[in-house]
Amino acid sequence: MLEFLEIWVNEQANQIAEQRIRIADLGVQITEQGNRIADLGVQINEQGNRIADLGIQIADLGSRIAEQTNQILGPRTQIAEQANQLTEERILIGRIAEQRILISEQANQIAEQRILIVEQANRIALQRVLITEEANRIAEERILIATGNNLLTSLRQEKWRAAHQITDK
Repeated sequence: MLEFLEIWVNEQANQIAEQRIRIADLGVQITEQGNRIADLGVQINEQGNRIADLGIQIADLGSRIAEQTNQILGPRTQIAEQANQLTEERILIGRIAEQRILISEQANQIAEQRILIVEQANRIALQRVLITEEANRIAEERILIATGNNLLTSLRQEKWRAAHQITDK
């Protein structure tokens, strides 16, 4: 019976060691996912900066258009020159529309990246729950092993007492 308990205790200790390795692997995976999330955050910040730059360009073009419009209202001799400038501004407005499309596409990409970040955060949370459950299971197994060790110790003590009682008689 003692040999069976010793084998069982050794098997439990081996299983705990394997579980510790699995928990360490999960910790590495969580760290890697955290790094990926940080990389996505940097990408989002970069795209935000690009969008801000495009917004500044749009504002500058709007100011130029307003200046050109005021100049058109001036003397008739400048009307032909200003018509050419308006054409250039209209080309710029066409570019603004293209930039707005780019901004919209970038906003969609940012939204998709945010969704990916939320999904990764959910996966990390799930992994944390799994790790917690695994830690609880390991704690329960440790209690079982401690109980087994206590039983072994009790059996050994009883065996020793029995052996000494036989020799005392």
